[in-house]
Amino acid sequence: MRKSDYIRSKERVDSCLKLVGEALVALEPLRVQIPERFADRGLALIEDVTNILGFMAIITEDNFYASCTQTNMVRTEPDRIGKVVVDNVRYIELHYDKGSKVIANVNLVMNDNLPHPIFTEHWGKAKIPWYYDQEDLAWMFMNTGRDNGVTIGADPAILEFGAGRLCRNPDDPTKFYREQLGSKELFKTKPPVIVGFKNVSYGANNFSTKTGGSFYSPGQTSALAHPAERNERVEWFLRQ
Repeated sequence: MRKSDYIRSKERVDSCLKLVGEALVALEPLRVQIPERFADRGLALIEDVTNILGFMAIITEDNFYASCTQTNMVRTEPDRIGKVVVDNVRYIELHYDKGSKVIANVNLVMNDNLPHPIFTEHWGKAKIPWYYDQEDLAWMFMNTGRDNGVTIGADPAILEFGAGRLCRNPDDPTKFYREQLGSKELFKTKPPVIVGFKNVSYGANNFSTKTGGSFYSPGQTSALAHPAERNERVEWFLRQ
């Protein structure tokens, strides 16, 4: 499967869900996808009682989908569980028949430990699931104060700045995508490359920063292949 096989439509997916009591119920057969690596990161527990992170895609039978950025674990009651590969990445796929509970209880438990592994996975390592685009990045942590009791960024502008830093020019990942963006239409025809905060090859701009952390080898290679055009103030200070 490829991302292009799916069509984004929140309205279509909303029409297939209904709140019954405290449960979100499927009005027609649905699927939910999450990255398989979530199970290794403690972000999904697939057992007799299934709990998954609310960073998921809800997909209809005709491949319309909507993405969710809920920073809580949700209990779900799938009828079948399988696996699928989308753009060479493995995903767990949960199947729901008509009447099944996609979310067993919408009253979610607050967990202030979840934002950190979510941040590391998506912003730190730039492991972005196929169902998110560049406009979703800033929204990932917009409601952590309400849902987790932990605020990431005192102002939405901070999250928007961070999301802008993740998006790089596909022709030159050392440059920010916003520097060459002329129209939002470019998002579709030439989307950005996502470079995580932990990527020293493209995330740092001088020799000292690239080689001073815990990723010395890739940082050194990047520093030699892409030497800085000028010395930063911190380098001038360190060399005195």
